[in-house]
Amino acid sequence: MKNKNLATIHILKNKLALSDETYRALLQDNYSVNSSKDLSLIQQKELISLLNHQVFSMKRKNALSLKQENFIIFLSQGRPLGKNTVTDVLAFCSKIIKKKISTLQDLSKQEAITIINALQRYNKKTG
Repeated sequence: MKNKNLATIHILKNKLALSDETYRALLQDNYSVNSSKDLSLIQQKELISLLNHQVFSMKRKNALSLKQENFIIFLSQGRPLGKNTVTDVLAFCSKIIKKKISTLQDLSKQEAITIINALQRYNKKTG
């Protein structure tokens, strides 16, 4: 179990792109150790939870805003989108960004901008 936790900690460290210096400071400041090998099982789980929270927060910072999500819904309401209809807005979005999504929340801010621009161009063409 301990080795699995250590592997998870290092995977999360890499996802967050933490430098060794920053990582060691985190360990020292929070647990008074220089290596994750010196953490107890409980401390390892606590650190995993902390790092997971930071990964989640980092992902949410890049996620589309509620305003973008609502604007996409507004722009696509009641309008046919090529062969798709608004009921298939996710398929339309997936086609535009060339990546399958299951909800609008899967979109990044930049992908949302791309979709909004595509919907606005489409709406201008169809009047």
